[in-house]
Amino acid sequence: MLFRSISAENMAGIIPRDGLQPGDEQIQKVADDYVERGLDLAEQGEYILAILNYSKAIKLKPDYARAYYDRGVAFGNKGNYIQAMANYDQAIKLKPDYSNAYVNRGVIYSRRKQRSEERRVGKECRSR
Repeated sequence: MLFRSISAENMAGIIPRDGLQPGDEQIQKVADDYVERGLDLAEQGEYILAILNYSKAIKLKPDYARAYYDRGVAFGNKGNYIQAMANYDQAIKLKPDYSNAYVNRGVIYSRRKQRSEERRVGKECRSR
């Protein structure tokens, strides 16, 4: 299966009825489904669709550190390091002991520094 489907039962729990808010447990389950779908899509290289699913999870659970982290990974894989960094920062803000987010932030710093160095060397080569 490419991704876990979100059941109609789970989706029904998202929509407040009679002004009532759905239970936290139900929202978490649906948000987890979106994250799982995002992970499956990312494995297939479908990073944009993965990002959309992580964003849906975040919309449901704005305090979902893992969704921010996974969205950061997808942005990083797309080469969008600024967005990746912002998502890692948010994951760390929500969960200060999120070691993987710190590691990936370090990788982003390294890649950005390397790109900056590559541009500098390229300019040097062109000026000779």
